[in-house]
Amino acid sequence: MAPHAETSLVLVREVIFTSAEASPGAKAHPGQPHRGSAEPPRWAAALALNRNVIVMSSSLLLLLSASFTWQRLIPIILRDYGASDFGVSVALGLISVGHALPQVLGGIVADRWGRKVAIVVPGVFAVFLYFLMSLTRNWVMLAALVFCNRVAGAIQAPSFAAILAESVPRDKRGMAFAVFQVATGLGYTVGPVIGALLMDALAMQALMALNGIALAAATAMRWFWLSETVWGDGPRPPGHARPAWSDLRASAKMVWAAVMTPRGRSILAVGTLFVLVMTMTVQGPFIPLYAQDHLGMDKAQVNLMYSAGPLVAIFVSLLGGQLIGKLGPRAVLIAGVAGFAPFLGAWLMAPGFAAGMWSFTLAYVFLQVAIIAYDTLRTELVEGQGRGLALGILGALTGTIAAIGPPVAGWLQGHLGRLVPFVMTFAAIAALVAVLTRSISAQRSTRSQGGD
Repeated sequence: MAPHAETSLVLVREVIFTSAEASPGAKAHPGQPHRGSAEPPRWAAALALNRNVIVMSSSLLLLLSASFTWQRLIPIILRDYGASDFGVSVALGLISVGHALPQVLGGIVADRWGRKVAIVVPGVFAVFLYFLMSLTRNWVMLAALVFCNRVAGAIQAPSFAAILAESVPRDKRGMAFAVFQVATGLGYTVGPVIGALLMDALAMQALMALNGIALAAATAMRWFWLSETVWGDGPRPPGHARPAWSDLRASAKMVWAAVMTPRGRSILAVGTLFVLVMTMTVQGPFIPLYAQDHLGMDKAQVNLMYSAGPLVAIFVSLLGGQLIGKLGPRAVLIAGVAGFAPFLGAWLMAPGFAAGMWSFTLAYVFLQVAIIAYDTLRTELVEGQGRGLALGILGALTGTIAAIGPPVAGWLQGHLGRLVPFVMTFAAIAALVAVLTRSISAQRSTRSQGGD
């Protein structure tokens, strides 16, 4: 990492925590990395900014700026390397499973060894995977390496959500996730633009190698500057001893019991349907292939199409966080997916690149709001130290069930036409809105009974 970037991050940390170090007698707040500190400046508190939120957001921005120089094109790259369209959909479905099932392991690691370990160690492993990707031109080998990379990301995933949720007060979680999504949007914007500019000068394999270098830098940032939120920095206090395996088994039973409650089942259904929408659209193979085959876009144009949506979405992310605080994540999630659907339909009928880019951009803006709402909603499943395992189990269940979608859609589109995956997406959105509406009605009924 460049020295000036390191200096900037240290300065940001000092601005936020100078008053903390001057107040050693301040009361501690369990689960907060800034325990023993005075409150941060008002502007930082308003944006839910503290060291963990800044480090997670800035390191992710660096990583995504490198990753999405080429990763949006994975379906097209696999086809260029010799895969059929059905082979691409099966590969992407298996890769989705790779990002789902290991989240249970990630939750166990997060609760037993801490959020920081669960974030840093898989990152070190994934650095080598990117360099191996740069050395192969076999589609099966590339898919296998991407699968292993997604496994590493799955182990990290519960800790990503947990460390953000635990770094700020409950009423600031929506804003913390919004700040994180702003960084995500910037990475999603910058990466494809860089990729489009470099695609003629550099081979795809060179972009993969640069991705590995960026991940190494991001992992170093997280190792040196993240604060543990389970037991805090330094030696573990007696009340935060590392849980034994028997404790984890008890936590797993508690989490499963939470999933089986009416609220838990509702969150599971919402998660499954929302992840299905994601895997069938922006995270799946069908949009890049449809853009190339039916809208006439080349690889650079596909990259540029993916860059515009996140750029505009940056400006609505903070608004989304504020709306979640006022309306709740379920209502905002409904608004997000309901706005996404018509613009996705307009994109499918776009007459050219310009129209396709604008309609996809507007669709992505609504989807970004929905992502923030879902990230906030899923942290409600379990509070406290069991949250890592809870998020792991939830991610494993939702991701594995939703991963069935791409292979099924890939097989059906060979018999019924290219629009099948998108018809399935619209059906999933309708079901998602119905489940969320029912959940909101149940919450209101419970509140009114409690008030009586």
